Amino acid sequence: MATPEDLAKLAEFRLQIDAIDEQLLTVLAQRAALVAQAWRLKENSGMPQRNIEREREILARMAAHAEALGLDPQAVAAVFQHVIGLARRP
Repeated sequence: MATPEDLAKLAEFRLQIDAIDEQLLTVLAQRAALVAQAWRLKENSGMPQRNIEREREILARMAAHAEALGLDPQAVAAVFQHVIGLARRP
């Protein structure tokens, strides 16, 4: 059975996790703003909006970095696939 100390530690872990989640959201918003600027630049310059090769490079780089950090590279690549997909939505 969990002790009061265990519950206190768990509460602290959860506070830290919540803070990191807020930081992740802030960084995602910053990324989205930059993508929107790049999107407008491409549109105004007549460049293609989507660069499949760059997307592949990002996914490969993130998967390799994830593996180096001891994370599941396939799961991280899937997360970044969603992040990239969110950026393509108006």
